[in-house]
Amino acid sequence: MGSKTIDLDPVRHDDLVAWVSHLPQFVATALSALLQQEVGDAPELKDVGGRGLREMTRLGASPYSMWRDIAYTNTEAVEAALHALEQRLAHLRENLRTPELRDEFEQANRFRRE
Repeated sequence: MGSKTIDLDPVRHDDLVAWVSHLPQFVATALSALLQQEVGDAPELKDVGGRGLREMTRLGASPYSMWRDIAYTNTEAVEAALHALEQRLAHLRENLRTPELRDEFEQANRFRRE
């Protein structure tokens, strides 16, 4: 299966999963809820959104019962990750017409390459 076990301090584990698991879940949940609120069941939405929309909103369909417990037990790490994302989104919004937008894309691409 290719799985690998690692030994992590519980606090380090909670911090890491807040970034790589919990943050993507809450982003997908927020995006899905926002799309439902703003465009609802517009039939052309899925045609316009394509694969990227399907992939982003797939997580948004996760059950609340599981994520409620995660949010409750890892609150501080999730809050920190959400706050950092809010700041990054504000930076993107403020720089939509500046060269700094390119820098964000370059940094994102470096992360994927490494």
